[in-house]
Amino acid sequence: MTNPPINMSIYAVTAPAYLKKNIPVIPLKEKSKIPVPDGWSGWAEHELPAQVKKDWLSLPSNLNIGLVLGPKSGVSVLDIDIEDESIVKMLIERLPESIWHRKGKKGMVLAYKFNPNIKKAFRLKDKSGKTLVEFLNNKLQVVLPPSVH
Repeated sequence: MTNPPINMSIYAVTAPAYLKKNIPVIPLKEKSKIPVPDGWSGWAEHELPAQVKKDWLSLPSNLNIGLVLGPKSGVSVLDIDIEDESIVKMLIERLPESIWHRKGKKGMVLAYKFNPNIKKAFRLKDKSGKTLVEFLNNKLQVVLPPSVH
């Protein structure tokens, strides 16, 4: 996707296609992963009110877009924060095929169908405490392209 027009945010340009399909996407602060609205995690399980959708589309500045994970979106993600491509490749070869992925400067995000039996997000860390892999599910969010952060 190309950059949004100067007067429209990434969210305003990208969100309508998701919202039309009742996929809960939220505005994130400019060049950030931080959600703009308070209480956003509730939309993991509940419909976004029409007026809220309309209001968010008219917010000023170049807001990013985030997908609320959970039963409403039907999505959970595995965030791989490993820079060593050989380790990432080895890990991916052992994981189920994802429905979508986003590759970043280091690692990647793999999307999977939401599983209500997995109750909590979890992290795998190295010996120094650095997160290597993080599974994100209900009431969390992931940044969507073409966001810049």
